[in-house]
Amino acid sequence: MAFDAYVIGKEDAPGIVVLQEWWGVDFEIKNHAQKISQLEPGFKALIPDLYRGKVGLDVAEAQHLMDGLDWQGAVKDIHASVNWLKANGSKK
Repeated sequence: MAFDAYVIGKEDAPGIVVLQEWWGVDFEIKNHAQKISQLEPGFKALIPDLYRGKVGLDVAEAQHLMDGLDWQGAVKDIHASVNWLKANGSKK
């Protein structure tokens, strides 16, 4: 299964999946992932892009993206994110 994701942190660090807000994978959520990755003892943070590259720039667009979200696909992407972290150096 292939999906887009933003990954930041040390290669062998414990992994954490960070979920986007309704805006999508924007600067703010990437900033949160960076801060999480820098917490002790260090983490590898992964944000699955549940909107497939789209970002809500205003309330109406964000609501439209959320209303159109494929929830079953999103759950699969989140599970795939956990599996990717485990397969790529994150033991927990």
